[in-house]
Amino acid sequence: MFYAKSDTPLDDEVLRALAADNPLEAVRRTSAVADLLARHVGQPAKVYPLARQGTFHIVHGATLSDGREIVVRSSLPQLHPVDDRMLIEASVFPLLETAGLTCPRLLLIAVGGERSAAFDAVVMDCAAGTAFADLDDQDDPGVLAAMGLALRRVHTIEGDGGYGPLAEFSGSRLRGGSARWDGYLDTSLDRHLATCRTLDLLTVAEAERARGLSSGADCGWRGDAGRLLHADPGGHNIFIDGGRVSALIDWEDAMLGDPLFDLAMWATFQPQRRHGAFLAGYGAPAASRDFARTFARYFLRITLAKAVHRIRFATPDLPGRPTLRQRLSEALELADAAD
Repeated sequence: MFYAKSDTPLDDEVLRALAADNPLEAVRRTSAVADLLARHVGQPAKVYPLARQGTFHIVHGATLSDGREIVVRSSLPQLHPVDDRMLIEASVFPLLETAGLTCPRLLLIAVGGERSAAFDAVVMDCAAGTAFADLDDQDDPGVLAAMGLALRRVHTIEGDGGYGPLAEFSGSRLRGGSARWDGYLDTSLDRHLATCRTLDLLTVAEAERARGLSSGADCGWRGDAGRLLHADPGGHNIFIDGGRVSALIDWEDAMLGDPLFDLAMWATFQPQRRHGAFLAGYGAPAASRDFARTFARYFLRITLAKAVHRIRFATPDLPGRPTLRQRLSEALELADAAD
């Protein structure tokens, strides 16, 4: 898959029901999560569903009897009988700490044969601070620079082979599922373009131009080893405490590849006015023509995949935000201008 939320083999009807079903399932599952914590953490806990639920998992918060706040992420076994991607943090967190980043403490990993409930689960301490998406001032240049620096530290971690979404994560060993980076970029490209064409989000000419600009054949990256990428660095997954990044959470989409791809992924979540401070914090040569060209092409490729995600999940355009058609047009214009 290029992007799990756009390329999952699940039926669209199933995907579209998740937004309504997951909050209800979180309420139903609260007592089972409390039982799990009582058995494995050794303390009674006040358990409550979090307001922001996952796409393919359920999230609860809990207050232990000693006052500690923890988070429980649990699987949807009707979709994934064994959700082994919940094991990724156990491999990634020690590497991140070596790179100078802080990570929540893992308290329990109960996946597959290790689980004692009807679902897989990972329990960890709450990240300190506040999710960037919930900050009052999201234009603070110092905070934006801190996010850039945090991703730069992530990108110092090299994989053990392969590119794209992690196919192997055992101990500190990370391997991607694609043999070539350019091959990964072309995964599902024609299907993503066809989906956008079917709904008239792209004209025939625009789709052909987008294919040429976002294909992996001219990706511009010739790195010897794929670097660890978060691959979902939205503001909901980055926690800020005292102006610094206190944690990067939710690593289920982690992959190996060109670090610039992760920067472009971050940028698709944020308005352009925030990009400069973020890239400055990262230390990216934003003025470089090669940088701008590759960044814009990745931005377009990611926007195509995200468009398919929004279509499959029937995510509506929000008032005051660019429409899906506008997002695609702007990404194509950015790639055209940088070419």
